[in-house]
Amino acid sequence: MDYQIFIYSVRVWLSAVFLSPVLVLIPDGQLFKMTLSDWSIYLSVVLLSIFFSIPCFLSLWLAVNLVQFSSWHIMLKKLSLCIIGVAFTILPFFVLLGSEATFNDSSSPVLAYVLVICAGIWFYRLTPR
Repeated sequence: MDYQIFIYSVRVWLSAVFLSPVLVLIPDGQLFKMTLSDWSIYLSVVLLSIFFSIPCFLSLWLAVNLVQFSSWHIMLKKLSLCIIGVAFTILPFFVLLGSEATFNDSSSPVLAYVLVICAGIWFYRLTPR
C-alpha cells in the first residue's frame, strides 16, 4: 500500500465530510447564527456522512491507485479523478434519495459534496510516481 495515495484519498474524503455541510448552511445565512442544537445537527450530519461515504472513499482510493499507475500527465490524472469523484459522490445520493437528489438549489447537499470533492482533488498534492 502506498501511504501517500492513502493520505491523499483521506484528505479529499474528510474535506468533503466536514466542509460540505458548512457549504449547505452558508446560502441560508445560518452559519454565523448557529446555536448549540445546530452544532449537534452538524455533528450528526458529519457522522452520517462518514458512514454513508465509506464506499465512496474506498472507491476513490482505488481510483487514485489505478490512476497513479498510469503514465498520464498530472493534470489528466486529476481531471480523471475529478470525473470519477463526482460520479462516486452523486451515486449514493441517487441510491438513497432517488429523484429527490437535485442540483437546482444553491444549498443542495449534492452540489456541496461535488464541489468539495472536486476542490479537494485539485487542491491537495498528488505525488507523482
